[in-house]
Amino acid sequence: MERKDFYLLIVVVALTSGVSSMSRQQLKNSGKMLKKQCMGKNDVTEEEIGDIEKGKFIEQKNVMCYIACIYQMTQIIKNNKISYEASIKQIDLMYPPELKESAKASAGRCKDVYGFEFYSEKVQGYM
Repeated sequence: MERKDFYLLIVVVALTSGVSSMSRQQLKNSGKMLKKQCMGKNDVTEEEIGDIEKGKFIEQKNVMCYIACIYQMTQIIKNNKISYEASIKQIDLMYPPELKESAKASAGRCKDVYGFEFYSEKVQGYM
């Protein structure tokens, strides 16, 4: 499992926000709202987070906290770990049929690799 897959999962999950099955445009708009809120809360710039979906990731506290914010807002953290089951539930509830299979595949590639503890040292009690 490469880091790029993990970051793809971040993007996939970031595009959900608690409404019933969305279109691609609605997912994109939800992602923009989450991004804007978490950027403001964590003092990150577009330059620092703009390429996360491409696997380019800056390991700084504010960027880690931004990711934790996205996780928290999308409710995929269970017991301070990224929950594969919660990710799949969000995908089933939110994603249009044409995106579900690829989103679940991305989540599956990451499920046994990283938990939230991967970030907890850098975030230091954010959650």
